[in-house]
Amino acid sequence: TGGAPPQIFDSELMPEIAYEGTSATLGYWYVKESATHTDITVVIGQYVSGDLDSIKHDDNNYYVVRSEPSPNWLEGWTYRRPVTIQENSGTNLVDYAVKIQLNSGNFDFSRAKSDGSDIRFTLDDGTTLLTHWIESWDPVNQVAVVWVKVPNIPAGGSVTIYMYYGNPNAQDASDIRNTFIYGEDLEVDYDGDGDIDNDDMTYAGWQIVSEYRGLWHVEKPGVCNSISYNWYYGSQARGCTYNVGLTRGYIVSPYIDLTGLNVGANLRFYTRWQIERWAWWGDYDSLYVQIATDSTWNTLWHRDCNECPGCQRCYTTHPCWVYDWHWEEIDISAYVGNRVRFRFRFDSVDGAYNNVEGWHIDEIIVRPYVSPEPSATVGPEQSRIATTSVRISYRVSNPDVLKINFTYIVKYNKAPVEIKVFMWNYSSSSWVEVSKETYRVANTEDKYQVITSRDGYVSSTGDLMVKIESSTLGDHT
Repeated sequence: TGGAPPQIFDSELMPEIAYEGTSATLGYWYVKESATHTDITVVIGQYVSGDLDSIKHDDNNYYVVRSEPSPNWLEGWTYRRPVTIQENSGTNLVDYAVKIQLNSGNFDFSRAKSDGSDIRFTLDDGTTLLTHWIESWDPVNQVAVVWVKVPNIPAGGSVTIYMYYGNPNAQDASDIRNTFIYGEDLEVDYDGDGDIDNDDMTYAGWQIVSEYRGLWHVEKPGVCNSISYNWYYGSQARGCTYNVGLTRGYIVSPYIDLTGLNVGANLRFYTRWQIERWAWWGDYDSLYVQIATDSTWNTLWHRDCNECPGCQRCYTTHPCWVYDWHWEEIDISAYVGNRVRFRFRFDSVDGAYNNVEGWHIDEIIVRPYVSPEPSATVGPEQSRIATTSVRISYRVSNPDVLKINFTYIVKYNKAPVEIKVFMWNYSSSSWVEVSKETYRVANTEDKYQVITSRDGYVSSTGDLMVKIESSTLGDHT
């Protein structure tokens, strides 16, 4: 009275548990008491480390829980899409390499790694991995071509597989050698000497034969229009030409087994060439692809100075043909049932007008083949929501509390994380959501506080239960 200033006995936010009571008319009197931790239990997720003492103090002793792998979901991956493979030839297909084309209409390239190295395929059980090979991956133009080996496709029927992506920790699993009957991309250091050269391909079963001033060799990326390691008939020392006079030579593949196929077969290779162009002369600057089951070579494919379908006209010091990097495909079904070899042969025929680039060959593939081929339809995106849930039990000595103040500190290995806090309501016998937060910076500690009334949340014997539930796209700890 008489203008005396008001007196506040306690101006702190209510810590932990506050009991009911008043003192005179000047304000509330709060009695502070810590609740006793009695139990901690993992409800959802995998226990990693820690115990009840880990949650009692603000230190680096954490109670650690990892999200539990979802049934029928590849662990570590955030997104997937079903891919339906339809068989169109009326043939039961076994270990058939199916071509899958991705674009902005059926795939979100922003959710995958920039080189596609986190792409994986599984059977319809969601976890059994299938072998695949990435032919091309262009996130800028949002197009890609991927081949996947499917174990069984029934005649006229369909199967569903899953394509996974969205794992920044995934390593490249693209595998040309095991996706097809035969695959060679000249990217393996077979002899282990630290580089990739002719010796590696000899180690892998190839033969290099110079008939006369032959120039076949393994060329490095970026040299003479090479994109990656490839077979090249030409010479960097000669200005990326085969201008050495008369020249001819060939390379021969190892034997490839076509004896177990119940369908046809196809040879495809990635290639580029530049040769002389004289439409009125003979077969100068000839390119050959040949096949043999024994010592007799049969020509499957031929290009020369006047026979060059698909080529573009060019001019150096004389007319020439050029055909930039592209795929050539040859049906070799007539040779199914045999073990075969392939020969790639270059013959300039004469020594004139050879100051052009020559022939490149890369990514040589032999695969099963039917016509019409299976079709692949990419379905809608599915997301993996990973959840962890931890229940903490407390005991208070006096159940007649006014409010409950719950503080918790969390750290996650990824962000964002949606955090929900639930409390067990003894009156309704149910979990009630009392708080919702978003954790935003990975690998940092965040502290959150929940203040709620006592109503129904403390039992008559002083028991209290809190549940912290965390959800993310993909796994978290």
